[in-house]
Amino acid sequence: MKKKLTCHCGDVEAEINITEDLEKLIRCNCSICKRKGAIMSMVKNEDFKILKGKDKLKVYKFHTKIAKHYFCSNCGIYTHHHPRINPSMTGFNIGCIDEIDTFNLKNITVIDGQNHILDKKKMMSLQDPLLSKLKKDYISLLKSKETKRKKFKDKIGQLKNFYIPICDKIYKRFKNKTLIIGLSGGQGAGKTTSAEIIKLILKIKFGLNVINFSIDDYYKSRKDRNILATRTSKLFFTRGVPGTHYSNLLFQHLNILRGKKFKKIVIPKFDKSTDDRSHRSKWTKVKKKPNIVIFEGWCIGAKPQSKRRILKSINILEKNYDINLVWRTKVNEELKKNYKKIFNLVDFLIFLKVPSFEYVLKWRIKQEKDLKIKNKRKKMMNTEEIKKFVMFYERITKEMISRVPKISDITINLDKEHKFKKIIMHK
Repeated sequence: MKKKLTCHCGDVEAEINITEDLEKLIRCNCSICKRKGAIMSMVKNEDFKILKGKDKLKVYKFHTKIAKHYFCSNCGIYTHHHPRINPSMTGFNIGCIDEIDTFNLKNITVIDGQNHILDKKKMMSLQDPLLSKLKKDYISLLKSKETKRKKFKDKIGQLKNFYIPICDKIYKRFKNKTLIIGLSGGQGAGKTTSAEIIKLILKIKFGLNVINFSIDDYYKSRKDRNILATRTSKLFFTRGVPGTHYSNLLFQHLNILRGKKFKKIVIPKFDKSTDDRSHRSKWTKVKKKPNIVIFEGWCIGAKPQSKRRILKSINILEKNYDINLVWRTKVNEELKKNYKKIFNLVDFLIFLKVPSFEYVLKWRIKQEKDLKIKNKRKKMMNTEEIKKFVMFYERITKEMISRVPKISDITINLDKEHKFKKIIMHK
């Protein structure tokens, strides 16, 4: 049912799509609502449309500068607002709808805006109604990732002590323009699962439109990697290091997602079981501009090394197969140029720090076995093949671990059992 909302002088008009009975009537005791004294209700942004007088509207922001309160510049009447707890919703002034008599309204809920949940230093209780669904969906997500060999420990503790505080931090950085969140860490650190959990929390708790994808999805096809290997070093046939991604396409997509002029894009998918790009029918279509982009990948935020640093081989792979330093020099050059441009688009970087590089190998072996069980993969790398495979990642991973405070906004230390152990806020 559509209702017409107008300010007092009539310069501003809006159309609201609401249910037969207003679902919830609220008043708020925060510093601004206490003064305007309005009775309000909420609808999704797409159900509130300005018909007239958009140029007459003025916006007022205070405190965190996230919530937006709109009023007519002529008569001064508050018409609507976007709350910071959920920017995907529009709150509107019931008194601006002529056919509703506000003096006859009952069952008006008073919101405690003086003690806003986002201003509380203490973590929200998981018994809060808002988080009951989150808790249920979070447990369901983790169970979908578990196998007989792999079980997540301290599920609720990890949610309360790590994931929710991280999401609160992200939300405070969100200023109603698309935020690119980088999520980095060594192989097997749990980046994909962590990205899905963060996406879930941001969506349920804050009502944000969130998408997530991996730098792995932009790996070059087997054909293109073979061409690269033939022209430079045969080591480039193995996916992983900078130079083995379609970096120009990734840079273009991130710019579209964060830019003011958004247009629909299709994010590719990479199938690690075939070591090649998935069919286009499996790619992800992004039709609406997201509030948050979670961009995860093992090398996000990596910095190039000095020429002197790359002279010395750090493993058998480099010593035996990169004798002339062609491969590692090319990787370093990619970090200096193409990947630097990509990583500069990241607004906020979270780094999952493994106890040491030996756990990258250990967890990668475990990951391969879990993938075989979960996806019923027939072909799988044996231990020796995995040892060689992670050597491709060793130089950059060790460099990132040593430079953590210089590259990340948040570092999460993982313990030897793969759990989050400590969270460090750098910025």
